Amino acid sequence: MSTRNWNFQRKGNIKYSAKTAASTLTKSELDHGFITVSHTTPFATTLPVASSLYKGCLCRIANKNSGASTVTVAAGFGGGNTIVTLARGDMCTVFCDGSAWYAVNSTTST
Repeated sequence: MSTRNWNFQRKGNIKYSAKTAASTLTKSELDHGFITVSHTTPFATTLPVASSLYKGCLCRIANKNSGASTVTVAAGFGGGNTIVTLARGDMCTVFCDGSAWYAVNSTTST
């Protein structure tokens, strides 16, 4: 299969979740691997409590809001901060090892 055909087929298989209101993310949304948050006013997106169900979960979250939005987790990221703030256009990657969530990186729009 040529690279062009593979890329075309891959684009058809990419799934993502679009969030338009504050909520706790579900396993199926996190399994998509990419989540956009978008609304006219900023809101919080909450990660579920870390558990073996989410072990190995790696997901990008992008902010399309008109202002800053937050990604929160009750127990904190790696046991530390509970909030990652994303400005408009920013995104972060979150990872769960089964016992905690980690904000692996975040990017700032330019």
